[in-house]
Amino acid sequence: EKLIANSWMPQEGTLVASTDLKGVLPEKKVEKEITLSTDENNIKRAETNFPIIYEAAKKVGIKFPEIPAAQMGEESTWGLDPSGKNNYWGIKATPQEVKDGKATWVPSTPEFINGKWVTQGDYFKDFDTIEDALKQYKKEWNDDFQGRTGSSKGKTRKEAIQILKDGGYATNPNYVDTIETIANEYSDLY
Repeated sequence: EKLIANSWMPQEGTLVASTDLKGVLPEKKVEKEITLSTDENNIKRAETNFPIIYEAAKKVGIKFPEIPAAQMGEESTWGLDPSGKNNYWGIKATPQEVKDGKATWVPSTPEFINGKWVTQGDYFKDFDTIEDALKQYKKEWNDDFQGRTGSSKGKTRKEAIQILKDGGYATNPNYVDTIETIANEYSDLY
């Protein structure tokens, strides 16, 4: 007898036994898509979207999940104005992502440069899902990344937000207080 295509075959060629492959391949885990509120009322949208993003950020392992939940409010008007597909945090695209068509051009984004507010355009990364965006956020901002200290090194939420600001996440000179205030305002939702 010899093994031929996962079946034992006697020399004369009749089938003796076959291998049952049912259950051998692992089932693919399907993630539930995160859906944000688009309610016209900014407060209702915030009260719905803050806990959704908080839970998603917590799930991907972000130390202070209330920070990206608060940032989502500040950076995208609580989900109404993403900077790219599923990008509610203003994560900029790399030149390669732009070249590969995985970015969105935003012609007018405010930045605080040399002591004054200016408006300039930039490319922002597109993500397949909100969870993918949060995983990228975790990699680049929560964790240490390319010589930059991650916000997870902060002992308090405010210290973590300061680490983000110092690392170049935002140019707004009031960013730390703004995000801290938003996180405090919605603290009863997490």
